[in-house]
Amino acid sequence: MRIVLFGMKYYNYTSSIKYALESLGHTVLMVLDDGLGINSINIKKNKMKMIGFAPDIFINFCGNYKYNLIDAEFLNTITGKRILMYADAIKFVGDVEQNILLYDKVCVFEPSDINLLKKEYGIDGLISSASVAEEIFCKKYKDVDTFYDLSFVGVMTNERLEFFENIAEYADNNNLKMIVFGHFWHNKHWWQEFFSKRKFAKKYPYLVKFAQNRYIQPEEAALLYKQTKIC
Repeated sequence: MRIVLFGMKYYNYTSSIKYALESLGHTVLMVLDDGLGINSINIKKNKMKMIGFAPDIFINFCGNYKYNLIDAEFLNTITGKRILMYADAIKFVGDVEQNILLYDKVCVFEPSDINLLKKEYGIDGLISSASVAEEIFCKKYKDVDTFYDLSFVGVMTNERLEFFENIAEYADNNNLKMIVFGHFWHNKHWWQEFFSKRKFAKKYPYLVKFAQNRYIQPEEAALLYKQTKIC
C-alpha cells in the first residue's frame, strides 16, 4: 500500500514507524513538520505533495499537536483511510476535538483514553504505542552487560518525584544500582545549580543520590535501557 506518514521529529518515533511500514513492504512518504507554523512555505508544498501521492492510508502521528496544519480542508481532500495516532495522553494535547471526527481510526497511547474517546466522541479507539526501531539505535548494542538495577528517563511531575523518592530509598537501603535522568533542579547558572540542588536534596534526600540533572539523547537512552534490569 501507499502510505503518507505526517509527524514531528519526535525522538525518532516517526522515522521508526516509517522503518516498520517499509519492512512490511509498504511504500511510505514521510513528511516531517518543519516547526515554522501554518504559514510555512514548506508545509504548503508538503500538503500538495501528500495529496499528489494519492495514499491508501494517511497517518497523522503525534496526535492533534499540529491540527492547525493538518486542517479539515486537507483531510477532506486527501484520499484513502485517515488515521490519527497519539504519542502521549490526550490530556496533554490541546483542542482534542479539532477534526477528530474526520478520521477513520484513532489510536491512543494511554489505555484510559479509550473510555474518554467513547464517552466524549462516540469513537471506538485503538491502543497503539510507539517505540524506536532497533535498526536505528540498538543494533550495535546487542552484547551489552547489565549494569543498573533500575533506571528512568523522563519528565518529573510532583507525583513522580514522590514515587521515585520511595524507590530511591529502597534502592539505597538494598544497595541497588539506580540512575534517573531528567530536570530536577535549575542549573542555568552555577549559583543556581548550587542552591537549587541543595533545596532538592533537602526535600528528596534519597532521590538526589541517583538523579542526573540532564536530558539524554535517544541513542544514549537505548544503551541505558540495554544496561538496565528494570526501566
